Amino acid sequence: GLGRAGAGQRRHETDRQHRARSTGYRPAHVASISTRVRLVPYRHGMRRAARFWGTAGPALVAVAAIGAAVTVLPGAASAAPVAGGRVAYIGELDGNAELFVVEAAGGAPVRLIADPTSVEAHPSFSPDGTRVVFGSNRAGTDDIWVINLDGTGLTRLTTGDLPSIEPSFSPDGMRIVFTGLKAGNADLYVMDANGKNRKQLTDRSETEYQPTWSPDGKRIAFTSLRDGNGDVYVMDAAGGRATRLTHTLAFDTHAAFSPDGTRIAFSSTISGDPEIWVMGVDGRTPRQLTHDPGFDATPSFSPDGTRIVFDSDRDGEDELYVMTVDGKRTSKLTANDYGDTQADWGVAGPLTPAPATAPEAAPSPAPAVPGLPAIPGLPEVPGIAAPCAPVENVVRELLGQPPIVC
Repeated sequence: GLGRAGAGQRRHETDRQHRARSTGYRPAHVASISTRVRLVPYRHGMRRAARFWGTAGPALVAVAAIGAAVTVLPGAASAAPVAGGRVAYIGELDGNAELFVVEAAGGAPVRLIADPTSVEAHPSFSPDGTRVVFGSNRAGTDDIWVINLDGTGLTRLTTGDLPSIEPSFSPDGMRIVFTGLKAGNADLYVMDANGKNRKQLTDRSETEYQPTWSPDGKRIAFTSLRDGNGDVYVMDAAGGRATRLTHTLAFDTHAAFSPDGTRIAFSSTISGDPEIWVMGVDGRTPRQLTHDPGFDATPSFSPDGTRIVFDSDRDGEDELYVMTVDGKRTSKLTANDYGDTQADWGVAGPLTPAPATAPEAAPSPAPAVPGLPAIPGLPEVPGIAAPCAPVENVVRELLGQPPIVC
């Protein structure tokens, strides 16, 4: 499974480990997430909460109207109102990664799943904003799960025969693309939204991961190591030949289409620390949007295309930030002191989705998630210097292989 964080997985990690997490690098030779927890989720893993809250953690208040599995954090409001919709993300409140949702316009983060025995990762909204698909080890294997936004309807979509992570809903909500780990190698797969009719899209010896759909559902962007380092590629949704969009010696990862399909945001180490960049869908006119000493990753466009949410440790802790698409204005969305990463920005659909068939016991409609006043941000701290060793040395270390000499 995804595994839980150890006590030593703290700020005092090596620069090589920090760099690997920031770029989202995933080794091609490791068959499950459990053996590479230091590289998953995308950046810093599951490591922060115990340092701030101790063993008890902050008080949580159940919100019965939103569902029995949902809790809302009092006082941990977003820092600045921004564009509409909701943001799903992974927070490390209790020392392990759990699924949260926060109103993009400001409010208290809502925890959809509170299970200290499991780790959740890589959330993705359904097109109508009523469901979130995500990866979890709650059944003992790395699988894809889906849950309604009111905390009901938790359903396992994959059955453990293929370790599965990083799901993404298609724009029509009918399919899910994801990363599957077969014989120790990561490739891309697609399945129906109910988990049936799985099809393999890529079959290479190099790692292929972080898939995401274009708004028209015709293409899939992803990260691949097929040319020696992490680059962003795009291919037809049915699979086949892929086109390389980035051509740098850096790690270019976490691709995200703009809603109008004209741009792709991504994270790159080309300028040193991972920063957020944007380029045309043909890979041309790349432009750097963030310029800070922190680690900026996992961008996601707002539904109206005017803003981008991303995670950063520029203030000393992993938090979510929102910036305008030109990068000129940035505000903090979360300020929770326990590590918030892997954001996905979805539309604000109703909290109780309309069922495809008549349910046995339909839940009562749930009210909107309550908002709380904003709280001030944290002071900035210097970033961590870039390491000499390449990211590949982290994988070599895990596999017991000698490092590449810088």
